Amino acid sequence: MRLKKQRGAIIIIVLIILTLLVIITAAIVQISAGTLRTTARAETQEDAFRAAEAGAKLALVELRNNANWKKFSPPDVLMPGGEASFRVNVFSETGPTPSNGVVVPPGLLYVESVGRTPPTGPADRVTTVGYMIKANGGALDYAAAVTGEIELKNGSVVESRDPSTDAVLPAAATIVSNAVGDNTIKLDTNSRVSGMARPGPGAGPNAVSVLNGANATLGYAPLPSSVPLDPVSPPNPSDPSKKVEADGTSLTVGGVVDNINSPLQPGTYGDLVIKNGATLKMKGGTYVFDNILVDGSQMRILSNKPVDLYATGSVEFKNGSLVNEDKKPSNLKIQVTSGTVTLDLSGGGAAYYILNAPNSPVVLKNGSQQYGNLIGASLLIDGSSLFFDPSAGGAVSSSGTTHPIIKSYQRFDR
Repeated sequence: MRLKKQRGAIIIIVLIILTLLVIITAAIVQISAGTLRTTARAETQEDAFRAAEAGAKLALVELRNNANWKKFSPPDVLMPGGEASFRVNVFSETGPTPSNGVVVPPGLLYVESVGRTPPTGPADRVTTVGYMIKANGGALDYAAAVTGEIELKNGSVVESRDPSTDAVLPAAATIVSNAVGDNTIKLDTNSRVSGMARPGPGAGPNAVSVLNGANATLGYAPLPSSVPLDPVSPPNPSDPSKKVEADGTSLTVGGVVDNINSPLQPGTYGDLVIKNGATLKMKGGTYVFDNILVDGSQMRILSNKPVDLYATGSVEFKNGSLVNEDKKPSNLKIQVTSGTVTLDLSGGGAAYYILNAPNSPVVLKNGSQQYGNLIGASLLIDGSSLFFDPSAGGAVSSSGTTHPIIKSYQRFDR
């Protein structure tokens, strides 16, 4: 009897163990199935995201060549391999609105790219990627573009920086020249370009000279075609009788004494001289001057409307002057017809502006710092820095391509 009872107990225990094993096995199978379904969903979601990203980036290429581009034809584009497709639409402040309810501000465009996996698949997914952009971001996607020679020496630096925070940015700060002769671009004595150094199309191997520890981080290669650099043409002739002189705490305009705190109005003038610690306030708009000299003083932009400043003669900033204290290069565009442009800020000042001077030699020396970008006939940077602002509006070049600037990014999954 005792043996029978023991055998019965063993059978019950075995049955309990088998039952537990069946339950555990079923749970594992269910968990595994759920994991596979989750993995499948994740993989198809990633396929949709990759398609949306590809569509958005291809749209930026199209907008770079044509700021009025709207969508691909046919609208649905299949990814290589067929795992997903994308559809792109470009929205402005007027007309239809994006599907995700984003509001497009004036002057900007919204690129909406919808990536989708096939609806017949095991787990069809949709991802929408949105770029808020400024389409006409700048005619020239370069830190500097010139028609002739470029020389950097004595530890000079060309790199991308945020002008408001001075943070170094990853964007390439490339310098280019349309010239093709030997030593068209010369980098010397530990100077650095955080981008490419590019001579004109068809330039030979001696067009770029790199000496004494200098370098361009992304290398050296000729341009595929010359950069179009349009001549500067002021909207009106200057008026030599209306010289503007801010001297310390006094201001005269055409010989008439004015209040130093009164902002200068847009218009045509003669020479502009700001010296002895003066601060000249300028309202937004278009100005035409002859020669410009800012000596140990400040040029201040008062409103969000940018200043478009033309000079028919030379332009010189020196002795620690501060040009455009708002630190927004796009707020001040300086366009020079032919005179020399010199930045000599040995006293530790800085200048924030976009320079368009295709017929002018440009010189940065004695520790000068220019934030923005520039066009010139030639460029010498001697112990100084050119900090490219990728978000600046760029210098004018009517036949150049546009460079979309991404203002914000969104992603939506469903």
